Amino acid sequence: MALILETAALTEPVTLADVKTYLKIDNNAEDTLLASMITAARVQLETRLNRAFLRQLWSLYLDYLPPDGVIYLPLSPVISIENVAIIDDLQVYNIIDDSFYITNLKPDNGLLKTIKTLPDIASEYAGLRVQFWAGYGVAATDIPAPIGQAILHLVAFWHENRGPIASGEIHQIPLSILEMIAPFKKIRL
Repeated sequence: MALILETAALTEPVTLADVKTYLKIDNNAEDTLLASMITAARVQLETRLNRAFLRQLWSLYLDYLPPDGVIYLPLSPVISIENVAIIDDLQVYNIIDDSFYITNLKPDNGLLKTIKTLPDIASEYAGLRVQFWAGYGVAATDIPAPIGQAILHLVAFWHENRGPIASGEIHQIPLSILEMIAPFKKIRL
């Protein structure tokens, strides 16, 4: 299984102006650094939560269709399925008709199930591709407020604790940030 980001979000869920206000910075000397910290904080929290915060297009590549025909999408919230495709003998992905599967995109579910026999997959590696849109929406106001706050707090933490980490030193996300994001952790039971 491989998960590839195809189209990134158009903006970040927290703006540079928000961070500068939060940190009480009134000059432009560190704008580039702060912008990269915003992106890094978002990516770290998205990864930890198995979520996309703002609308992104992802491709999930599978070597085979699971025996029960159910594909669980690893990110949430899933907005929509763009397409499902199967690789042919020429190593070209061919989109299959959506009548071959049903979807359940309820919050935090993100799955599709085949209801018809799929055409043969011509490759043993990444022969099945599911492209899907994930995220809370397109605007920063679409994400839950605690996630935006967690990004601000993580950027502030990194800004205040710069420098290389000594060998053996534990440099973790502060517990207060982990508690902010805990309700949003995607887990499968």
